[in-house]
Amino acid sequence: MTILMDDPTTYLVRDTEDIAIVLAGSVAGAMNAAKHYGVSIQVNMPGNVGIRVVSNIEQANDAVAMFPQTTPWCIVVDGLTDKPTRDLLTSWFGRPQTMAKTLGVETDGIAWHPDKYPVTG
Repeated sequence: MTILMDDPTTYLVRDTEDIAIVLAGSVAGAMNAAKHYGVSIQVNMPGNVGIRVVSNIEQANDAVAMFPQTTPWCIVVDGLTDKPTRDLLTSWFGRPQTMAKTLGVETDGIAWHPDKYPVTG
């Protein structure tokens, strides 16, 4: 069995021009979750590019007003239990996707991927 210990940042690439929405309790929580996918993200960038972190209903309203319904989004499990915010995002953008799909990571080689390979050690 192959031991996948390579640095994932060598293989995973994300286009910062692609918009994605992450429902998280904080910007730090979203950034930490993205690191598990080998993606260092800049959030809430000017010009509405990159990752938009939503933590409350007001930010969700802004996201619904700014972005098309096809915008990918996901939920970071970091303690945020704001059902109205989640329901608003679901009503406009549809069901949340996985973090990997939302971030749009592409593998350029064999890389560790937390939703496909167990992490040990």
